[in-house]
Amino acid sequence: MVGLGFAGAIAARELRVKGLNPLLLEARGRIGGRTWTDTFANQPVEMGGQFIDESQPLITTELKRYNIATATGLAPAKAIMPSPKGPAPFSLADLQTRQGALLERLFDGSQRYFPDPNNPLARADLLREIDTLTVRRRLDQLKLGADDESWLSGITAGQSGGSSTYGAYSSPAQWWSSSVTETEPEPVSPYRASPPSWHVRACLFGHP
Repeated sequence: MVGLGFAGAIAARELRVKGLNPLLLEARGRIGGRTWTDTFANQPVEMGGQFIDESQPLITTELKRYNIATATGLAPAKAIMPSPKGPAPFSLADLQTRQGALLERLFDGSQRYFPDPNNPLARADLLREIDTLTVRRRLDQLKLGADDESWLSGITAGQSGGSSTYGAYSSPAQWWSSSVTETEPEPVSPYRASPPSWHVRACLFGHP
C-alpha cells in the first residue's frame, strides 16, 4: 500500500479484515496524508482536511465509526487573496464570484469522467483521456493570466503535494464532481449548511 493518507489507511484496514497482510509504504514521518494536526502558539492547529460535509459519505462514515466529533467553524468576514500589489483583503462575494468561476473552468467536464464520484472507476474507459494529465498541464490549457492563476495556484499546489506539476488532475476532478448535483440553487450564504455550493467545493481543496 503506497501512501497512508485517508484512502490508503482505510484500504489497509479493509485488507487486514480480509485476512491479508499488506506492506505499508509512507514517505512522510507520519500518517494521515493531507490531514494532520500541528501546534502553533501553543494551540492545536488543523493543517489540512479540516472542512467536511455530509455530502462526503465515505468520510462521515469513518467519523461515526471512531466516534470522532466535529465542530462548526467560524464564518469568515473577509478573504485574503493574491493581488498585483501582494496579499489583499477581498469580500466573500468577490471570492465567490471570481474564484468560483475559475474553479468551474478548471474542472469543466469533470462530471463526464466521474458521473458517480463514490465509484471513481465507473467510467474507466473515459478516464484514459485524462489519466496522464497533471494539474499543471490542465492550468496551462486554460491559458489564464498570472493574476487569475494566482487565485488557483494555492489550491492546486496544496492538493498536489506542493507542486501542481506532479499532481494528477483526475484526483481533484473526482472531488469536484462529488459536490455537484443535477440542479444547483444559488447559495444564500457562503457557509450554508446544505451542499453543494462554491464554498463546499472549495473546502474539498482545503481552502477556507
